[in-house]
Amino acid sequence: MGPAVRVKAEGAGPRVMLVGHHDTVFSPDVAFAWNDEGDRITGPGVADAKGGLVQLWLALGALAATGVARSWELLIVPDEEIGSLGSAAIIAATAAGAEVGFGFEPSFPDGTLAAARAGSANYTFLVTGRSAHAGREHHLGRNALTATARLALGLEQLTDRPRILSNPAVVHGGRAPNIVPDTAVLRANVRVGDLDAAEEVERRVAELCDDVAALDGISVERHGGFTRPPKPRTDSYLALLDGAVARARELGMAVSYSDTGGVCDGNLMAAAGLDNIDNLGPVGGNLHQVGEYLERQSLIPRAVLAASLIAEPPGGHAR
Repeated sequence: MGPAVRVKAEGAGPRVMLVGHHDTVFSPDVAFAWNDEGDRITGPGVADAKGGLVQLWLALGALAATGVARSWELLIVPDEEIGSLGSAAIIAATAAGAEVGFGFEPSFPDGTLAAARAGSANYTFLVTGRSAHAGREHHLGRNALTATARLALGLEQLTDRPRILSNPAVVHGGRAPNIVPDTAVLRANVRVGDLDAAEEVERRVAELCDDVAALDGISVERHGGFTRPPKPRTDSYLALLDGAVARARELGMAVSYSDTGGVCDGNLMAAAGLDNIDNLGPVGGNLHQVGEYLERQSLIPRAVLAASLIAEPPGGHAR
């Protein structure tokens, strides 16, 4: 997967945590061809988050070139796209030593910053039944695939917009049409708007597994859970966001913020008690698709904004 990268600098002002990631959602068989003609740079991962790393490099370079020495620690993780399972402890430890955080996920296509973020759980369910000949001994079989279908439908019924969004997404099972399938695997993602909803999801998922496992000859193993808790709006966080919007205005940029169902390492920073703005990266879109793009003209202005925020964090964090 690759290493986590940490770089520190000492200087004046509050301790600032900077975070990015160098992994992508794309498998090795996806051609990493990119196109930089015109106003857009397109290609897998160019915005999420390779462009954010480039923009961060530009921001830190601008501070160094102008002699502005600030205290910051940069953490670049290798597993953000799979939930930061290995780097979560490093993120929490780094956040504990900081006073404010900035992340470089891409902004939304119109330049909007993320405010509150949903929490996210990833589940894997192993459903086991009993194999049998589909014709001669059908009655002896216990169909793991149909049991998994019940489980998937039950997960879908968890959806209660906007508090809970449940997405049963991937199923593997069975060997041949003339064999009753004895195993199946279901993978699902669930997003929640608050901690109460997360607790409800955990309870209802456990009950659903018990209900399916109560079928004759069926067993269910549940793996996974919430890897990123919700990132709510708080008074101090809103002060940071409002300060960033005002700073952008001073720099001639029109920036706003809104809530999102997306998640990132900003959720983990917030869970560690660190106020942070987590999508200060360039403007981009079509994320996680081969047609992902980055707006070239957004790199420099948003790097200037990032440099300004690092130099003097707003919202009561500046000294």
